[in-house]
Amino acid sequence: MTDGFRVSSIAFAFRLRLGDRGRGTTKMRIMGIVALGAALAGCAVASAPARACDDGHWIDEVLADGQILKLEDGSLWKVDPTDTLTSSLWLPVSDVIVCDDKIVNVDDGETVRVRRIR
Repeated sequence: MTDGFRVSSIAFAFRLRLGDRGRGTTKMRIMGIVALGAALAGCAVASAPARACDDGHWIDEVLADGQILKLEDGSLWKVDPTDTLTSSLWLPVSDVIVCDDKIVNVDDGETVRVRRIR
């Protein structure tokens, strides 16, 4: 969402809600409130800090049918149960990028949610 869109959405929402002096339809007021909410949510997302990513890693082993990934540095990562089917198909020596709670398999273009356990 661009800053210009956010500003126009906020202005539109306030004009509908505050400037109509009761003449606007309920549907239009609801649309204005939704636009305001979307604009404010976009502001919160835009101000969130960037996630730290660490590249240069590769898979050393895929353990327990994809439930655990061991990287070349010895770190162990527990894969979210909804992603184990994906990770179970990953091959050792696949290049990966670790981004906080995700591991991206660069070779396959796939991502799984993870939690570091060691």
